[in-house]
Amino acid sequence: MIPAPVPVFPIAAILVAAAGVFFYASFLAGRGTARSDRGTNIWRRTLVVAVTAALLGVVTAAFLVNILASHDRNYNTAVWAALAKNYGVQSAISEQGVKEGVLFAAIVNGKNVQCTVNLPSTVVCDGQPVQPADG
Repeated sequence: MIPAPVPVFPIAAILVAAAGVFFYASFLAGRGTARSDRGTNIWRRTLVVAVTAALLGVVTAAFLVNILASHDRNYNTAVWAALAKNYGVQSAISEQGVKEGVLFAAIVNGKNVQCTVNLPSTVVCDGQPVQPADG
């Protein structure tokens, strides 16, 4: 079977909301720090909360950027691994992406061919269906 793409929007929406909450908490704690007397226990605690919340917001935003930057590459790696293992289809062009129903250059049995993929388990190369290696 060829893996289906994982939608990024729900993950991105959750991470954006989490980062927003952390930054807002940092803002509120920063206001509390500004209103307290410098050097008191309350001032120190609100300062620690503000800095911690800001750091959590930055880490959440960095995690979101990492997911958005690497999602397509990781998906294409998984698809090519499944195509090679299950169908004997190798990429003819390095860093080539695969989209359902779109022609892509590949190598099958040492020959250059044009293939399409229809999820979850149909691979057609030069008009002929490619049988899975296990079937």
